[in-house]
Amino acid sequence: METGDTTQIEILRSGVTHWNRWRIEHPNLRPDLRRANLQGLDLAGANLYDAYLLGANLSQAYLFEADFQAANLRSANLTRCCLIGANLHNAYLAAANLYHAYLAETDLSDAYLAQANLREADLQKALLTSVFFKQADLWKADLSGAYEIDLASLRTAQNLEFAVLDAEVRGHLNLPELPADVESPWPDSLGQPAQTNDRDSTLTPGSH
Repeated sequence: METGDTTQIEILRSGVTHWNRWRIEHPNLRPDLRRANLQGLDLAGANLYDAYLLGANLSQAYLFEADFQAANLRSANLTRCCLIGANLHNAYLAAANLYHAYLAETDLSDAYLAQANLREADLQKALLTSVFFKQADLWKADLSGAYEIDLASLRTAQNLEFAVLDAEVRGHLNLPELPADVESPWPDSLGQPAQTNDRDSTLTPGSH
């Protein structure tokens, strides 16, 4: 399959300082990073606004406070990556693999997550205004404390009954209590995995 601009990919791989400087120097150029292999890289604070990252491999990458606003991450591999505090406003994440991704305190407002794999993902205290969840897999995803959840959209997700949700949200969705054998993968503290092998339609924590 065709990959993106190899020069741009190498600039990004050379480090965030170099990359962000290049973005400033080329403000009208949309980054083409399709199917780039960025696995495990430290890209904290990277400016990836409006970047084309279709099919990119960002698994286990450190993306703390990176800017992915309006980025196209369709079918991207984001397994076990750290996106804590990142800006994913209006990002396109259809069919993206976010298995066990760290998304605590992330801005996901207006993001498109149809058919995304969010199994065991950490979404604690994330901003979820107008997120499109249709057929997204939320098995054991932790959405506790998440803000502005669109309940109508959340109902269209898969495995919702096994997601970790605030009691108020479960009540509004008429979901039973979380099964006793299902626990959050993130029970210790925000963004830290366990050390073991409406207001009719939106809810903010503490709202009634």
